Amino acid sequence: MFGTIRRHQQWLWVIIIIVIIISFVVFFSPSVKFRDDGREGSFGTINGRPIKREELVAARREAYLAYRFANRTWPTRDDRDIEQQTRNRLFIAEKIRELNVKIGDAAVAEHIRRLFQGQDGAGYSQTIYDGFVKNVLPEAGLKEEDLIRFLRNELALAHLGAVGGMSGRLITPRAAETYYQRENELTVASAVFFNRSNYLATIKVTPEAVTNYFTNNLSAYHIPDRVQVSYVAWPATNYLKEASNVIAQNLTFEKQLGELYTQRGTNSFRDANDKPLPPEEGKKKLREEITQDIALRVARTNANEFAGVLYKDQNANAASLIALATERKLTVKDTEPFTEFEGPDSLKVGSAFSRAAFSLNATNNPLSSPVPGTDAIYVLAFKAHLPGENAKFENVQAKVTEDLRRAQAEDAMRDQAESFLKAATNGLAAGKTFDALCKEAKLTPTELPPFAITTTELAFPEDRIDLNSLKRLGVGTKPGTVSDFVPTREGGVILHVKARIPVPAEKMAAALPGYTEELRTYLQNKAFNEWFRKEAERSGLNMGGGER
Repeated sequence: MFGTIRRHQQWLWVIIIIVIIISFVVFFSPSVKFRDDGREGSFGTINGRPIKREELVAARREAYLAYRFANRTWPTRDDRDIEQQTRNRLFIAEKIRELNVKIGDAAVAEHIRRLFQGQDGAGYSQTIYDGFVKNVLPEAGLKEEDLIRFLRNELALAHLGAVGGMSGRLITPRAAETYYQRENELTVASAVFFNRSNYLATIKVTPEAVTNYFTNNLSAYHIPDRVQVSYVAWPATNYLKEASNVIAQNLTFEKQLGELYTQRGTNSFRDANDKPLPPEEGKKKLREEITQDIALRVARTNANEFAGVLYKDQNANAASLIALATERKLTVKDTEPFTEFEGPDSLKVGSAFSRAAFSLNATNNPLSSPVPGTDAIYVLAFKAHLPGENAKFENVQAKVTEDLRRAQAEDAMRDQAESFLKAATNGLAAGKTFDALCKEAKLTPTELPPFAITTTELAFPEDRIDLNSLKRLGVGTKPGTVSDFVPTREGGVILHVKARIPVPAEKMAAALPGYTEELRTYLQNKAFNEWFRKEAERSGLNMGGGER
């Protein structure tokens, strides 16, 4: 029952350590809190009965906790995963009631003792548990009772998983041996790579062809809607000193830093050449990350205070933002016009910035709430909306020309690849060697290191074909034949599989017991997920207008 949960102890400890490091910071102001607004009404149905309001509240709180444990952070308000998780938690609670699964207090207490342990398995830590309850849960408006209910239902879910997925454990040793052999046998292969850039030099295009290409592909050069916003920024760099002072006040910070470094692992901290940093350099980098995170939280607090003053006036607009910023000697800047999916090039921001900007207008929503960026917090004001339009040919002529040349180079590359594929298929069937066929076509084959489905690293440049794609291609091609032409980022590839090397008997004998147990667990989970899906469909779960 506890197996799945035990495997998550390490990442849970990482979460808790991070909490301890910053828990003394009183200015944490998350962008999202769970709100229980007390509204009555229809919340949907399950198994033909109405869903009660308290059921929905409990399910959504559990969804928040499930997200937190899986992602080490609270979700944003518009995170779609929360809505699906809420549905899942509603169904789980219903199934627990239906099957009368009872989890006693002793089991929950043992679960807590296993989850909230000290460094190096030092046993249950009341300090860590209290820190999680007092500092982490309130960030999302949750309480200890929500955590206890969530953990109790997780144990019940583990029990349901053991029952619902039982059929997955019925795999025989012979079947497990077949799986193991398939996943670990080595594929010996060579490949011919086609790079479209090699064909560009031979491509010549006429002005008429370029004009026709533009006319036939107008949609590709359509300029989408753009917006322009004014903004005030609170950069994290303005608060690094304050963040350093906060860290200095924590007398156990160095110990906690060392513990977090150990939990993250030395391979998590790398230099510009992707080599692991020495411990002291790695800890220095981790300290900088924590300092930056705290500084960004201080920046958010200042942005929140500014926004609070700004929003006191219900009629506040862009002019109000400029006036308040001028009064406080803050700089107001304008972005360049940008699209919803690309964002402004001049700022280090993500999709949250673009979503906030595109939700603004001049009349009833001119100002945004504080928006997080990579290195700053922003408050935005609507400035302009530029509707989409077709580009003028003279403005994109150079791009159209290059696009046409690349399209024709792609065609030339594919023509040669298809011609070679046909010749190689027929030639191998006639007894010719792959090397001889490549020589006839004036192509150079590349010998690949042997690889298996379980291979995680290969001494081969992945810019030509990524490892997962190579493995799929190798598995799908019979020895002695060639694969279809498969596109890659730079062009394409045709693989010739020479042979498969079976796993040595002694290696299989040593690995098979552990592998069989892992396979049974995997198949059990798979069977449970299928059972879960069918039972959820059968329940007729329908969430109504009460979903928030």
